[in-house]
Amino acid sequence: MIKDKYIDLVKSRVDICQLAVDLHPETTLRTAGPHRKKCCCFFHSEKTPSLLLDSTINRYKCFGCGKSGDIISLVEESNGLDFNGAICFLLKMYCPDVDIPSIYEKNISEDIALQKQKETFYAYNEYAYEFFRGQYQANTSEALACRQYAERDKGGRWDEAYCQTIGLGYSPLKGNQFLSFAISKGLKTDILLQLGLIAEDEKQPGKYYDFYRGRLMIPQRDRYGRILTFTARSIDSQSYIKYLNGKDCLIYKKNQTIFGIDVALKAARQAGKVYLVEGAPDVMRLQSIGIGNAIATLGGTWSETQLNEFSKFGCSICFIPDNDVPKDGSKFGVGDQFVFKNGKTALEMGFNVSVRELPTAEHKQDPDSYLTDLSKWETLEEKDFILWYAQKHFETNPSNEDKISIINDVCSLLVLVTSDVQQTSILTELKDKYKKASVWKAALADAARKRQELRRQQALKKDDELKGFHFFRKGYHYYDIDAQGRERDWTNFIIRPLFLIADDKKPTRIFELENENRVKKTIELQQADVTKLDRFKEKIEGKGNFLFFERQDKYELFKAYIYEKTEEAQRVVQMGWNNLGEKGFYAFCNGIIYEGKWKPIDEYGIIRLENENFYLPAMSKFHKTNKTAFVNERRFIHDPKMDIAPELYFNMLHELYGDNGIVAFCFYIATLFRDIITDSTRSFPILNIYGKKGTGKTEFALFLMALFQNNPEVSNLESTTYYAMGEKCAEVSNMLVHFDEYKNSLSNKHIDFLKGVYDNAGRSKRSSDGEHREATKINCGVLITGQEMPTADIALFSVQHLLHLNSVVVSSGVATSLLIFLIERLYEYFFPREKLEKKAEVHIEELLLIIFIPLGSIIIALRGMNHAFEDYLPESIILFAINGIVFYMYDALKKNEKQKIEKMQLQQQNLLYENQIQLQRESEEKMRMLRHDMKNHFYRMKTMVHQGEIPLLEEYMEHIISETESIVPICRTGNSDVDGIVNVKLTKAQREGTEIHLDLKIPTKLNIDGFDMNCILGNLFDNALEALSKVDKKILYFRMVYEKGVVNICLRNMFDGQLRVNEKNQLLSLKQDRKKCHGLGIKNVVETVNKYDGKFEYEQEKNVFSVYAMMYER
Repeated sequence: MIKDKYIDLVKSRVDICQLAVDLHPETTLRTAGPHRKKCCCFFHSEKTPSLLLDSTINRYKCFGCGKSGDIISLVEESNGLDFNGAICFLLKMYCPDVDIPSIYEKNISEDIALQKQKETFYAYNEYAYEFFRGQYQANTSEALACRQYAERDKGGRWDEAYCQTIGLGYSPLKGNQFLSFAISKGLKTDILLQLGLIAEDEKQPGKYYDFYRGRLMIPQRDRYGRILTFTARSIDSQSYIKYLNGKDCLIYKKNQTIFGIDVALKAARQAGKVYLVEGAPDVMRLQSIGIGNAIATLGGTWSETQLNEFSKFGCSICFIPDNDVPKDGSKFGVGDQFVFKNGKTALEMGFNVSVRELPTAEHKQDPDSYLTDLSKWETLEEKDFILWYAQKHFETNPSNEDKISIINDVCSLLVLVTSDVQQTSILTELKDKYKKASVWKAALADAARKRQELRRQQALKKDDELKGFHFFRKGYHYYDIDAQGRERDWTNFIIRPLFLIADDKKPTRIFELENENRVKKTIELQQADVTKLDRFKEKIEGKGNFLFFERQDKYELFKAYIYEKTEEAQRVVQMGWNNLGEKGFYAFCNGIIYEGKWKPIDEYGIIRLENENFYLPAMSKFHKTNKTAFVNERRFIHDPKMDIAPELYFNMLHELYGDNGIVAFCFYIATLFRDIITDSTRSFPILNIYGKKGTGKTEFALFLMALFQNNPEVSNLESTTYYAMGEKCAEVSNMLVHFDEYKNSLSNKHIDFLKGVYDNAGRSKRSSDGEHREATKINCGVLITGQEMPTADIALFSVQHLLHLNSVVVSSGVATSLLIFLIERLYEYFFPREKLEKKAEVHIEELLLIIFIPLGSIIIALRGMNHAFEDYLPESIILFAINGIVFYMYDALKKNEKQKIEKMQLQQQNLLYENQIQLQRESEEKMRMLRHDMKNHFYRMKTMVHQGEIPLLEEYMEHIISETESIVPICRTGNSDVDGIVNVKLTKAQREGTEIHLDLKIPTKLNIDGFDMNCILGNLFDNALEALSKVDKKILYFRMVYEKGVVNICLRNMFDGQLRVNEKNQLLSLKQDRKKCHGLGIKNVVETVNKYDGKFEYEQEKNVFSVYAMMYER
């Protein structure tokens, strides 16, 4: 669904006369009145203009073909669009600033179901409208009487063009004609009952009748022009009930619907004012003289819901009351009382309210009866509602006591005026006219005090959450009540305090803001940014349209609210083990392991335990996209679903590194429980993995680091400062930290820091206040890698566990690589991937060379494992060179094999094309012969006719027809690739008596290679014909359709036998002779389809076998 505001935008901006010219530039508009144009109809051919365009009501009506509607239906009819398409068209043409993708609302399934039900109701009302319109225009005495009541030139109320344009109708008096019409259209009685179009006889349940009878039917439309219901006016002057309004239902609510809103929205936007009258005829009268911004409520009272439709436009409101004669015992007529009540409602909602009063008369006057032309409208004086209200009451000759009461009453209205300047101006005029200045002043002050108290009590009832904080919430902003009892906005947003993040150094607070445009932002602010108003305003305004309007004293009340409503959470500053809470937990950036169970963070980065909350910021919704913050913390991410079991991982580590792997595993386990170990030993060793370059020591270390981190960071000791080392170690607890490139030439500070790791000393620094020194405590295991044994400092040497790696890793890697290569080559030779391709002819000498040279290399590599790498270097170089030659020879053999296969494929393609050309030649030769003999055939048939040999003639003609069909190509799509192969295959099938059904819709050119098409169709037809040769009933169906870049193929044939499938349930060919060249086979069909990102499927149902292929053009 399109959002309401965009439909309103279109309806208010687009003028129907301008739209007509824009849609049909050849149109010439002619003046047909003050606010009307006419032209020749767009929807039927005519020379005399019969299409009327009314810019006041923004509707059109053709008096020739009968079509009518508003700007949306005009676009729908002209361009063949639906409702949504028409709105998009109008937005693009007249509102280019609107982003079209953003105009749609997100619908949930319940909304969609409800919308469909509403659309059904709208459709039923359109059927009713069609019937009532037809009855209005009918040539019957009832219809004539109705038109005489409605149309001015026949003695009625409004001019004929207006009556036709808005679509007046008539409901017949007798015969339940509408019910009969509805039944003939298949409409359901239960929906007709809900809409109030029919009623059920109370005395005879199940018997229905027309609810509206003998009445003028006035359609009541919504803001989009859809008919909601009908207002029915009796044309019988003796009728007791003049008006019948629609029944409340799914699409119509009397106290929410506004008569005339479909026209008034546009005019109200332009004029900045809307006129409120009492009834539908009053609105119609104003519209007919060019006053489009007139509306009426048919419920007797204006509701806030109805008036809110216009508050968003900044409109003022002007009432035009009926001039009623007061009834016995009343000082005021019904019309005046109507304005008294509804004017106050409008003032309370913040509208500027005025009144246009009809002249006094001896009998009742209403806008419909009095405002017969625009000149009378212009004579009406417009007065401020409060001044008019006071005048009306003071004109009743009140006593002094009554005057005081009137003053108090008027001041209770005056206090509702939002503008101080306007309020002062009105008060001055009242004091000047009615005197008693001090009384007016005191009354206004008393009214303000009462209103302030009343508004506060009302606000507290609506929102108990803010009780005691001296401000209130309305919608999506906060406000308080000033001394005049008026609302004074504090913000244009509401705030949801979420968490106070407790941190000794930098406490923060997390809030969610939502403004009046329903834009939400979640922010984390430093406590210092919340304490001061100016800093708070700077931070929230930097997040979007979030404004705080009041001063510091009001902000203190605002802070008191957010502080009281905030939960507390403790920030987790270290990854790994945290001895926090009652039982402690092991932390990663995306959650914790607590009591052996994984607990992920919520969207705010919060972990909720039984009695405490904890905060992990790195992956929270407001830091997750920040690429510069929490970079190292994000490496410590946990995936509860492991790709490999821990037992298998450590077994592999042991197999690869032997005893060194076992030592590393033990060090990992000890690190996990470092805090427990150091409680007893007060020290923890460093693991140092050293060895020559290329021995795999860094990879070994990364295997261990991967148990804690994703994409582990390697810190080079030469480029890492003494201070950075301390910060890195302080970030984790019971986890590993890795430092690479250890050298004995490191600075003394680096050496001292590493020595301090053993006894948890870390490093110390001066505190921020300069009064004392702070120590960076070490709670992690440290892993060092480098080429040198740590001999520079005997104390450092003594606190390390040393692992030495040599060239065994390299030698093992060479042997493994060669062995894998050898196994792959042997497997490819004996079990080639393409089983349908011919094996390459490899000589026995070449085969032995491929097998034994890598095998010998493996043996040499294994022997080299017992020697140092530098001793084994020359042999390694020779070994790699020999194997390189072998690999090159193997690739050459594979290329030779590929060339042979390509040659075979080319031969098959040429054979298919030769078949096609031969078939075409045969067809041309037969056609030439048939044309040559056709004259003789005609003479022979003429003789048979003269001799009366009709049966013989029919037989002779059948023979000629069959001969003709045999030489006409079966497939004639114009696509040479498809026609060639299909005609070749189907001609063969036809000769064998196969019943053929074709459904072909493809263009003459497809972006699919001709050879690929022949491969697919040729193999599919070959298998189908092979299957048909084994059955008596030969039927073949072939469908090939192209749509929007997609080619769909379906081939279906009769089948007698079992499918041949392999162990992977893949379809195999049915041909028995596997040595002949039958194309590339079923497997190649599948691969060719996949080449075009397609899909291949097959199915068997009883004795019918079907294959389906779908491909995308390249």
